[in-house]
Amino acid sequence: LFAVVERNLREAGYQMARKLDSLVLTAARQGSGNTITGGAAILISNVTQGMNNLEINDHQPTDFVVGPDVAWDMRNIDTFVEANKAGIVNPSDSLIGTVFGMKVWVSNNIRSNRNAVHAMSAANRTDALVLDKSAAIAFAEKRPLTVERYNDVTRQLDGIVLSSRWDACAIPTTEQARAQPDAAYTTTAISLITTT
Repeated sequence: LFAVVERNLREAGYQMARKLDSLVLTAARQGSGNTITGGAAILISNVTQGMNNLEINDHQPTDFVVGPDVAWDMRNIDTFVEANKAGIVNPSDSLIGTVFGMKVWVSNNIRSNRNAVHAMSAANRTDALVLDKSAAIAFAEKRPLTVERYNDVTRQLDGIVLSSRWDACAIPTTEQARAQPDAAYTTTAISLITTT
C-alpha cells in the first residue's frame, strides 16, 4: 500500500547528498580567494566582478551557486527567464539555468536558518559563489558507503545504518602548497559574493 522502505531510502540518500553538498559549499566559502561585498541584494555588477576576479587569475568562471532566495529573485528577472526558455525545463532541479555562460545552481545549504547544514548556515541568505569547477575544490571519499544491519529485539525492529565519510577543501596554488603544506588554503578560482 505505502512504499515506506523506498521513501526511507530516498530520504536517507537525500540527507547524505545534502551533507555532501554542505561540505563542498563550506570548503568553497572558506577557500574563497576573493570576496565581493554588496548591499542588501546581489547585483549584476557583483556577479560580473566575481567573474572578473577569476578571469584575471587565468580561471574560467563555470558555475554560479546561489541559495533559494537569490534563485527566486533570478526567476523573476525577465532577462534571465527569456535567456533560458529553450533550456532548463524542470524548476525543481538544482541546475536552474545559465547566466553569462555559467551554470546556475541552487542549494538549500546557502541559508541563514536552522534548516541549513554545517558552516554555510553562517552565510547570509543572499550569498553566492562564482567558481571555476575544474580548479576550485578537491573532494575525497575517506570511506565508501557502508551498510550496517541491526536488530532491536525489544522494539521488534530490523534496521540499517548507512554511513560514509568525505572531505572537501579549496585547491591551493602551487606556491601556497609549498609554503604551507598543512594550512587551510584559499584559491583565486572562487569568488564569494556576500551581502550586508
